[in-house]
Amino acid sequence: MKRRITFLSLILSISIILAACAQPDTEGKASEAYGSDDRILTIGVGVDLDPFIPISQNEYIRSICNLTYDTLVRYENGEIRPCLATSWEISPDGKEIMMQLRDDVIFHDRTPFNAQAAAKCLLYYKDYEMFSWMKGVSSIQDVEITGEYMIKISYAEGYYAALNDLTSSYKIPMVSENMIIDGNYETMNQAVGTGPYKFESYVKGDHTTFLKNDDYWGEDVAFDQIIVRYIPESGTRIKALKTGEIDMVFSSDFISYDEYRQAVSLEGIEGQLSAEPVKTRNMVVNAGSAVLSDVSVRQAIACAIDKDTIFSSLTYGQEQTADRLFTSNLPFCDVMLNHTWNYDPKRAIQLLEDAGWLISDGNTVREKEGVALSLVFTYPNDVALNQEIVSAIRTNLAAVGIEVETIGTEFMTWYVDSMEGNYDLAIGTTYGPPYDPQNYINPLMDSMVDTVAISGLHDSGNFFDAIVKSTATADEEEVTRLYAYMLNYLNDNAVEIPLSYQKEAVIYNSDTIENYDFGGMPNVLNPFGITPK
Repeated sequence: MKRRITFLSLILSISIILAACAQPDTEGKASEAYGSDDRILTIGVGVDLDPFIPISQNEYIRSICNLTYDTLVRYENGEIRPCLATSWEISPDGKEIMMQLRDDVIFHDRTPFNAQAAAKCLLYYKDYEMFSWMKGVSSIQDVEITGEYMIKISYAEGYYAALNDLTSSYKIPMVSENMIIDGNYETMNQAVGTGPYKFESYVKGDHTTFLKNDDYWGEDVAFDQIIVRYIPESGTRIKALKTGEIDMVFSSDFISYDEYRQAVSLEGIEGQLSAEPVKTRNMVVNAGSAVLSDVSVRQAIACAIDKDTIFSSLTYGQEQTADRLFTSNLPFCDVMLNHTWNYDPKRAIQLLEDAGWLISDGNTVREKEGVALSLVFTYPNDVALNQEIVSAIRTNLAAVGIEVETIGTEFMTWYVDSMEGNYDLAIGTTYGPPYDPQNYINPLMDSMVDTVAISGLHDSGNFFDAIVKSTATADEEEVTRLYAYMLNYLNDNAVEIPLSYQKEAVIYNSDTIENYDFGGMPNVLNPFGITPK
């Protein structure tokens, strides 16, 4: 079955931009380098914030988005709370959402936020093909302006996760009408939101500057200016933190547990880990690969991975090993699974031998009809801990007679290659709330690395049909039934092998920062939770 690859053109364009980014000069203190007497916070990140617009942001930029952008509603500790919308009412069939908007908000360019601005944004986003999987937006039929600060959002069918989608500052924030170029989804005008910080300037390959929004409608922030510096090498980021060139590194994507322990052992550097996990590390097993088309081989791989040993070692016991793709506390994810794939190398060997993969005298790699059981394992090498995880899994698989070649590339290269099916095994993560489970499951239709793996299954059409049904109902009983089927389908077929539940991390210079509060959505930077010294 041929599936559409809807993200590919976007990923290619972003990869060209990122490829041009050079490592910045990290000499000199932040305040000296940028010549400001204001209270400055400098954050080190492993990706360049270009372009800082909703239609083009890659996954790693999303943690910074709420500096500049607000949403209609926000997600906090599992609940949907007011943001630019103060209240809302959903019709019993889920097809209409009436929203009352704040009347005291202006954009950074001093244009008013009102019903007209909100409708303009939603109608613009709904037609963007790359957001087709975000059904709370793409399924909008119309947005009616029913008052200066009142809108009615209409859908052809109710959608159970519509409000969750509207919390995304990563993809669908409220932006000034002056940002939007009608019919143009390649670019937008300069980033203009309503958030606590204004986008000020960008120096390619070096830094992005944000200034405090003195007209912000919400609570106050402590710093007058935030500078986000692009420092691609993790060791250099920690060195810059120690010398005071930066004040903070946020996101477990940029901080391994070794680096975390190294950093907090240094005088003047402190750190925190989120109390709860934010997303799931997982391994995708490509059922479209000739060697992996047999479910017994995929299940053997799942049984061969010693997750307890790997993650107790690599994360110093901080990450709990995962037995399911999503934690049970997420909506519709408290599902009774038909199987759990615990570490059992004897079972793995038996599954392989029953499938005809045998080790001949003098060999260490299994063969079947003259073909070696040899796999290609790909991963983005600019994400903390990926290389170490992949290496440990390779050792586990070698112990049961599976040969593995590992290939690490930067994220965009990895993504494009994987979308073409150029892998047997791939490492990844879910997104965390409020995106999980719906915005991990929905794109499996046609726009994720996992799509290739699932499409190789003979009955994948039934799975894709279930996704479609789940995006066109507000009936929670029906959604519960569909998720029980979909999560068991992925698990039974061993195309998604959960590894561990990943926590969020932050490290900071204690001369500048007193404390950090992760807030109600730990996987994005909380600008209100940074307490200065």
